[in-house]
Amino acid sequence: MTSKKGQSTIIGFILVTVIAIVIVSLSLFWALPLLEKTRDQQEVQQLELKFLELHDAIKKTASEQGSMSIGFDMSKGILTLDNVNNTIKYNGQFNLANPIPRKAVFGNVSLSQVQSFNITAPGILGQDEPAVLIEQASVQLFLHYRPLIDSSNKCYGIKLIPGGQPGTGVGKHTIILTWKGENSTTSADCSAGLTNQLVEFDVR
Repeated sequence: MTSKKGQSTIIGFILVTVIAIVIVSLSLFWALPLLEKTRDQQEVQQLELKFLELHDAIKKTASEQGSMSIGFDMSKGILTLDNVNNTIKYNGQFNLANPIPRKAVFGNVSLSQVQSFNITAPGILGQDEPAVLIEQASVQLFLHYRPLIDSSNKCYGIKLIPGGQPGTGVGKHTIILTWKGENSTTSADCSAGLTNQLVEFDVR
């Protein structure tokens, strides 16, 4: 009689343990994707802030004609400089609840300009930022530098030039920004000429 009671106790304990394991497993099965999406959303927000910090550093380097360095850590994706289009690009793949529709994070451009990716037109000197930051999908970021035009149709801008390593992948990095002088050129949008501050972009 005692043996049967002991066996019942053991069986009951095993059943309770199995049920608990099943409940925990099911909870993790449903919760982990949500936790991953939350974590990835936070990483995307941190990337946006890092791009804002990078933009501020580039502006300061150009205006003070000096050199600066900032940390830039990435758990996913690739960062590159497209110096032909004067754009810093980031391309990653995050598990977001919904892909981000193409939008301007900053830059004072119209919705139609953003949707058509027409972000090269000059901004207004003293009113607009010298760059436009576009974000889309899961996730891509484009930090494009454009000229700023004054009332006499003369333009001023920042021209990014590649350093020894103008791009990188996953890891902990330092971006070195160095002023390399200025140049004057012509532009279809700037009848009185375009003066660029040259800023070298190097990742280490």
